[in-house]
Amino acid sequence: KDQARIDILVLGSVFIILVILLRRPAISAYLILSVFFSYLVTLGVTFTVFWALDPYNFTGLDWKVPMFLFTILIAVGEDYNIYLITRIDEEQKTRDPVDGVISALKGTGGIISSCGIIMAGTFASLMAGTLVGMQQLGFALAFGVLLDTFIIRPIIVPAYLIMLYRGYFGSWGKYLGAAQFLDAKPQPKLDSSHVK
Repeated sequence: KDQARIDILVLGSVFIILVILLRRPAISAYLILSVFFSYLVTLGVTFTVFWALDPYNFTGLDWKVPMFLFTILIAVGEDYNIYLITRIDEEQKTRDPVDGVISALKGTGGIISSCGIIMAGTFASLMAGTLVGMQQLGFALAFGVLLDTFIIRPIIVPAYLIMLYRGYFGSWGKYLGAAQFLDAKPQPKLDSSHVK
């Protein structure tokens, strides 16, 4: 019950903060879903790794791992996402939507990647302890941060935005964030009548 209450409180509060900062509910919801996906993958990988290391004595993950992992990963992941989206806002003031996303990704890539590596290394130091629970938490946090840094932030989030702007979601685009995510002009389409 405590885990459920914490999860709901964290997701709700982070969603409200994202909506206030970004003013785009659909995009804010997607950002939360992307980090929640990262959390689930990390939890599954952590379980598999520690089971594989000692399949006969492994009794499951320590109860503290899912709780702390969820809270910390959501906070770190959304921090990176806010930084990326804010940079996209700035780039799209002078560029078209897709170019703005790509330019922002290039501009923030090195900074976010460096921060992610440093943070993952710090969390990984927890694995040096003798307590199994701390080892599990250290591995989970390090893996989760790296997953968010090198998969979620540079691939999953930008891919969604680019597909959204290029109209891949059709009429659903306006409900998925195309209308709220910046007042930018859509990508121009090539007129086939002028092609020889």
